[in-house]
Amino acid sequence: MNTKLLEEIGLTKGEIKVYLTLLSFESSTTGPIITKSKVSRSKVYEILERLKEKGLVTEVIKDQVKHFQALSPNKILEYIKNKKELISNQEEEFKLILPELLTKQKVSENNDYVKTYVGLQSIKTFYIEMIEKLGQDEYLGINFSNKSAMNKPLILMFHKFHRQRIEKGAKAKILCTKNSTINKNMKSDKTYEFRLTDDLIPNDISIFKDTIVMFIWGDIPKVFAITSKEHADNYRNFFYSIWRKSRPL
Repeated sequence: MNTKLLEEIGLTKGEIKVYLTLLSFESSTTGPIITKSKVSRSKVYEILERLKEKGLVTEVIKDQVKHFQALSPNKILEYIKNKKELISNQEEEFKLILPELLTKQKVSENNDYVKTYVGLQSIKTFYIEMIEKLGQDEYLGINFSNKSAMNKPLILMFHKFHRQRIEKGAKAKILCTKNSTINKNMKSDKTYEFRLTDDLIPNDISIFKDTIVMFIWGDIPKVFAITSKEHADNYRNFFYSIWRKSRPL
């Protein structure tokens, strides 16, 4: 039996072994549970208590001896519903303190900083942060290289970001050379504006708000997000100095 789903629901491996063992008994003392589940005696009592707290196990007294009994697997559905309700309540409570946490996170405009994102999951977090920060402001992209098209999971994240950007009403300008990678769907979308230049320009850079983003493609992709109003303005000025003399794609 594949028990991965039970782990994802929130049961530990030990809890799963004990619960499945109890399902095969009408009721049992700890001895047969330990033998069949192969869970150590020192842990079985603790596990049974946790299963009782989760509403999956009960205890009965037979001949003055404590026995344990598994409740119906339908109780797992009830356990999931209770978890959902708890998470929903926690979400509402968290919303109440979120403004205070965001206030604590604010950084003075005079302070520059760099955030590094390494690996797909970390870069996914970066895209979420970027779409929240971007709002309806413009997004500028410089010359995404052919290497970027070789990492399909990252490209999917990139397209998802741009779908969300479009929903927010933020425009995008993409400056590229004849060798840069351009998706046909992107080219035909009116929320993008592409221009072609013969000038030498750097690869894999984005500019938005007060942030410059540098993408490093490879087996382990990396993103360096530099937050600095002065440097972002300098890059933006550089972008438009090339943009004004470039030609439509």
